[in-house]
Amino acid sequence: MRRPVLTLLFLGILAIAACSDPVQQGGPVDHDIADASSDWLEPQDQQWDQEEGLDPFFDQAVPPDVPSDEGQPDRDEELDLLSDGEDGQVDQGPFDQGVADQVEQGDDSVGWDLEDWGGDGELDGSQPEVPLAGFGTISGSCGVLSADEILLGDPELYFNHLDFGSDSYDHPEELELLSEGGQVIATIPNAGGSSICSEVFAYEMLYRCELAWLTHTETQIFYDPSDSSMTDMRVEIDGYYLGVSVVRAMLGPGVPYTYEEAVRILRKKLEGIQESSQNVLEEYRWEKQILAVLAYSDQHADLIQQAYEYFESSEPDLLDDTLVMVTTTDGDDDFIYYSCPID
Repeated sequence: MRRPVLTLLFLGILAIAACSDPVQQGGPVDHDIADASSDWLEPQDQQWDQEEGLDPFFDQAVPPDVPSDEGQPDRDEELDLLSDGEDGQVDQGPFDQGVADQVEQGDDSVGWDLEDWGGDGELDGSQPEVPLAGFGTISGSCGVLSADEILLGDPELYFNHLDFGSDSYDHPEELELLSEGGQVIATIPNAGGSSICSEVFAYEMLYRCELAWLTHTETQIFYDPSDSSMTDMRVEIDGYYLGVSVVRAMLGPGVPYTYEEAVRILRKKLEGIQESSQNVLEEYRWEKQILAVLAYSDQHADLIQQAYEYFESSEPDLLDDTLVMVTTTDGDDDFIYYSCPID
């Protein structure tokens, strides 16, 4: 009886050893791949190399040790991250400290502050009175872009004024007087050219009058083909994205502005708007575009209106999905056109 008992005991030990060996059950475990997958999902590893122009979510390189079907974030989840913050609100680009925010900014940068609206910090469903406080005095069309206008409205032309009085903008001394979006446009590189002051104050008009949020600057929007015409920024108004292209209605100091010049510059910008809207990558798309015109005088604005009316009657397709907002600048405004203090 002793030999059979010993035999059964020995077989039992072998069975227990076989069941406890994970390598025999599922094959060898590649701990390098497992560790790489874990690291890839960590938020702190979702970095953006701005010098290489990589988008923080759509152009990340796949970690070399992670198989193509395993360990990577789901693209639909990435889109959700761009669209929704942790509280389900629309991500407001580089200003709300959401998960998609990769733009370098100071530690004291914050999201939209209801105190800027004169509110008490509580969301009661009411809209702030426009224009919001800011640099320069606004008059004319303000608070005109609603969801209906964005989605259903025909091409439209609006006019307003921005009066700087005797206070020309000084940079960087008066940077803090701009909105957060205006400060970002003023302090990060654009795609070149000397139009940075006009872009800053075109955005300021949209922020103060239409409660616009800056979501992307010129160099953060990508196109196919990559040499497509570009728009200057993308903003969110009333829950919808709009591209914004900026142009100045002026020539050199003392050079008369003509109807022919107004038609030429308006055609150039409207054609560029149609091209950029067609070629922008899906993740940066907008409902419509705004052509923000900064006019040196009322005469310049009148000529832009005449040029717009020409296109409206003769080439209406160029105005498709475009809202034109003409802001006549007054007072000490030469910095917009000739001597922008922002490098």
